[in-house]
Amino acid sequence: LGNRLSKRGISHKKDKLQRAVETRQSLLKKKTMVQITRGDGEIDLWNISTSGSPLLVKPVFSKEEATFIIDKERVSTMIQDRIGELVTPVDARITATEDHNGLLRVVTDIVAKEGDVFDKDAALETVMQSLRDSKEETSIVVQRVPGKLINETGEDLGELTLLGTGRSNFKGSTWSRSQNVRKALDAHVNNVLVAPDAVFSFNQTLEGAVTTRNGWYMAKIIENGVDLVEAPGGGICQASTTTFRAMTNSGFIPIDRKAHSLYVSYYEAHGVGIDATIFPGSQDLTFENDTKNYLVVQSYYDGYDAVVNIYGTNDKRKIELSGPFFSDNAPDSITKEHGELASNEIAWLHAVEYPNGERKENIILSRYRTMPRYLSQKYTMHASAGEES
Repeated sequence: LGNRLSKRGISHKKDKLQRAVETRQSLLKKKTMVQITRGDGEIDLWNISTSGSPLLVKPVFSKEEATFIIDKERVSTMIQDRIGELVTPVDARITATEDHNGLLRVVTDIVAKEGDVFDKDAALETVMQSLRDSKEETSIVVQRVPGKLINETGEDLGELTLLGTGRSNFKGSTWSRSQNVRKALDAHVNNVLVAPDAVFSFNQTLEGAVTTRNGWYMAKIIENGVDLVEAPGGGICQASTTTFRAMTNSGFIPIDRKAHSLYVSYYEAHGVGIDATIFPGSQDLTFENDTKNYLVVQSYYDGYDAVVNIYGTNDKRKIELSGPFFSDNAPDSITKEHGELASNEIAWLHAVEYPNGERKENIILSRYRTMPRYLSQKYTMHASAGEES
């Protein structure tokens, strides 16, 4: 070390160089376990150590100084690489409102979408301090934030904060079914405006007959409660199911809702048993906007993920959703109201507590002709292990 410094014209006393070597040896023993909580709730455990990445220990030599430090820039790069590319939240602007024969809609430039953010400077300082102090573990949190709806119309539409989100996945759908799901989300559910005290009707959002002439493709639907047949619009219920989940998570209790008669595997993710079938002229999905302000429903798809968001003015209502419950784990709150669940039924308990203290409880009950036997075991095992259902 002394010879290398001499060649660079830098000279230090032997004891100072010895301390620098000791500092380097000490720094090469630093390590910490970083727990990264991602925006979707997934946990990533990252073991970072200077012995495993020796270039993290950086020499600092000048005519006045001879030492080693942990390279802050390298740590910052490692954090960024580990976190990976984040999706930036997307904000949307409302430029106008329209009346489509009684169906109100907003006009927006794009659809608001959630994204992930994290404080880079705070994350860097957290990891640096943990390495310096040889702290066994530390954490970084990536926050998932919703896209904003910005009202530029001049009309009073309320605050338009995100009240709730519904999700579903339609991977495995045929091309025609996928096209119908995307059309329902893009051209029909998206940008519906619901006035205070008005009733949202899913069927009204379709704005016309579900026919091939109106752009719907032939895909399988459930007919007579048991038969799978090709018909225009097969897959629209993916959109109604996703909308129902958004309603539930926003604190709205449906006026009209019916589960599918056959168990549909597409609806297991994000809420098994929380589905809603519709059929224009006979079955609708409806709820009343019992807030004192407007609601805006936005929807979109990302690949095969369907998303419905409901924006409005938060009146501080509290929402509780517990489940899924089956015949072997249904609580008294359900059996007293409904009776014992049958082997082909799934139930959830949905409760809404309003700012005035009023509380409404709604049992979301889905009864199928048959359903896979593994479902009950799969979800009751999760519950018994203390996992969120």
